[in-house]
Amino acid sequence: MTGIGMTDQIIINQIIILFLLMIVGGYARKTKMLNDTLTDGLSGILMNLALPALIVRSFIFEFSPDMLKNAALVVGLSVIVHAILLFINKIIFRKYHFDKRNVLIFSGVFPNAGFMGLPLIYAIFGQIGIFYASIFMVPYQILLWTYGQDLFRRETSNVSRFRQILSYSKNPAILAVFAGLIIFLFSIQLPYPLKTSLSLVGDLTMPLAMMVVGDKIVQIKAMDIVSDKDVYFSAIVRLILIPIVTFGVLKAFPIEETIIHVCVTVEALPPAVAGVIFAQVYEGDAVFASKCVVIQHALSLVTIPMMLILLK
Repeated sequence: MTGIGMTDQIIINQIIILFLLMIVGGYARKTKMLNDTLTDGLSGILMNLALPALIVRSFIFEFSPDMLKNAALVVGLSVIVHAILLFINKIIFRKYHFDKRNVLIFSGVFPNAGFMGLPLIYAIFGQIGIFYASIFMVPYQILLWTYGQDLFRRETSNVSRFRQILSYSKNPAILAVFAGLIIFLFSIQLPYPLKTSLSLVGDLTMPLAMMVVGDKIVQIKAMDIVSDKDVYFSAIVRLILIPIVTFGVLKAFPIEETIIHVCVTVEALPPAVAGVIFAQVYEGDAVFASKCVVIQHALSLVTIPMMLILLK
C-alpha cells in the first residue's frame, strides 16, 4: 500500500468537503431558506433521482475479460462479509428501541462507500481498486435498497416476503443497480449526452444529502451531540470492529492482498448518509442518524489511517 501520508491528506480533504456542505445546509435552515417541507422534497429527489443516477454512473468503467473470475470471487466474498456484519450488528444492537436500533444497525452495516470511499480507494489503489470496490459494492447496493431501507419502515404488513421483494424491485435505486450491471457486464458505451446527464444528476447526491444532514444538525443542541454515548458506541463498532472482522473473514480465503486491502478500506469508512435520508423519509430518528454521521466522519480522520496501518 502507498504511503499513509497521502492517504491522510485525501481523507482530510473529503471530510472537510462533507462538513462544508453540512454548514451550507445548516445556514439554509437558520436563514429559513430550508424548512421541513423543502427538506422532505430534497430527500425525495435524493432517493428517486440523484442516488439512482449516481449508482448507474458508478458502473460505467472498462475491465479486462480475464478479470471476470476475480469479479465473481469478490461478489461472493461481499455476500459473505455483509451477511456476517448484518448478523453481528443485529446481535449487538438488539436491545435498543426501534428507531435508535435501526439507525445503529444501518450505520454498522452500510459505510459511506460512494462519495468518500471511491475517491480514497482510487488514490491508494488506482483503477484496479475502483474495479474491485465497485464489484464489492454490488451486493452492498442491493442490500442497502432492500433491507437497509426496510429497517426504517414502521408499517407492518401481511404481504408475503416474495411480494415485498417484487415491490422492492420497482425501487429506482434497485432498477439503477440492475441497469448498471447490464452496462458493466456488456461494456455498453452510453452516448455522451446521456452519460454526462447521469453524472450531473448523480453529482447532486452529496451536496443535497449533506445539506439535509446540516439542516438536522442545527436543530440539535451541541451538548446533545457530544454527550450521546450511543453515538460513540456506534463509532467503535463501525470504525474499528467492522474493518477488523472484515479483515479476519477475508484472510481466511486464498485471495490477492489487493482485494483484501480494498474491501477492508471500504468497511473502514464512516456510515452512509443514506441512513439520514431514510430516517427523514420514513419519520424515524433522523436527528440521531445525523449525529452518527457527523461524529463518525470526524472520528474517521483518525481511525481510517489507523486501520490501514494495522490491517496490512
